[in-house]
Amino acid sequence: MKMLKKLICAYTFVLFGFASPVLAGSADFAGIYAAIHASFNGASIHGTHSGGSTVDGAEVTQGNIGAFAPIGGWEVGFNLPLGETFFVSAGTKRVQGSARLGDWRTTPSTSASETQTTVASAGESLTLTVSDPHEWYIQPSVSLFDNSAIFLKFGRVYADLTAKGTVTGAPANLKGETYAIGTTTIANNGLFIKTEAGASVYDNMSITGIGSNANAKVEGDPMVAYGSVSVGYKF
Repeated sequence: MKMLKKLICAYTFVLFGFASPVLAGSADFAGIYAAIHASFNGASIHGTHSGGSTVDGAEVTQGNIGAFAPIGGWEVGFNLPLGETFFVSAGTKRVQGSARLGDWRTTPSTSASETQTTVASAGESLTLTVSDPHEWYIQPSVSLFDNSAIFLKFGRVYADLTAKGTVTGAPANLKGETYAIGTTTIANNGLFIKTEAGASVYDNMSITGIGSNANAKVEGDPMVAYGSVSVGYKF
């Protein structure tokens, strides 16, 4: 995440460095737009994953943390020129799909009694999944030529969180911030292609009681890094 912020800062200097009257083209992007997109997403949790023994001797062992998933969606917005080269976009982006954050499983302890081992021998699992994120964003852009622009994006993102398995407490949704950089190329007929790379960093969450283990807990800041390609039309 620190590297992403450094890249965005560097990109800001480049973006505003190109904002000179010599270049033109912000008017080419003015207006309402809509697009569909496809993206490849990598999800993970940056934080702590702790476990411990329950009264029946079962223990929680950490499983897979993070996974990749191709998903798609749509977005709509409005481009407002604020100069010959500079314009700002505001819009909303919706994603239909999900990415698995991690898998955990409880396993019986060798110190458990025969009866307790029988109860816990199959183990219990937990799978965390982030699904259907949607964001509201501001996107300052600079037109490099008559039909191309570079941009930064800052947004507020919300997503559903599903905990499949036995847990004591888990949030039903997440919220956080999105940071991205990208390019847009538009044709004379209004069709455009946008490429984007970024990350959505969600606020701290806590999952407790994994696999009926009161001492097992996952805490941290979920993050979804992504790269996407959008095809759309500017009206």
